[in-house]
Amino acid sequence: MPANSNLFLIFLTGLTTGGLSCLAVQGGLLASVISPTEEKINKKLQTQNQALPILAFLISKLIAYTILGALLGFLGTVITLSPITRGWFQIAIAVYLIGVALSMLEVHPIFRYFIITPPKFLSRLIKDQSKS
Repeated sequence: MPANSNLFLIFLTGLTTGGLSCLAVQGGLLASVISPTEEKINKKLQTQNQALPILAFLISKLIAYTILGALLGFLGTVITLSPITRGWFQIAIAVYLIGVALSMLEVHPIFRYFIITPPKFLSRLIKDQSKS
């Protein structure tokens, strides 16, 4: 890291990009947890525990991210990749992300192979459980 780097600016950039990506991914999850509570409020039913689902969601997310971060941090201390290997990983990931983006834009049917989908039996199981 260069000596003239502004650590606060780096921290703020990471916090902003991390927060926005978290909001984009998990905003829908939180909204789905809150929506039954909002229906109860609109129907003027008992609203004493309206914060409980939100609190449970946030606490479980904090615990899961803490455990995952600790495991990945431990894995990062055990496995050290050479700069050449890291470079190849970055190139492979860039090709994959470009392929996924082109698949989403439906540029060519060949890019559909970049999309990772769960096995059919798992998709059917999830679909059946969501109907009930």
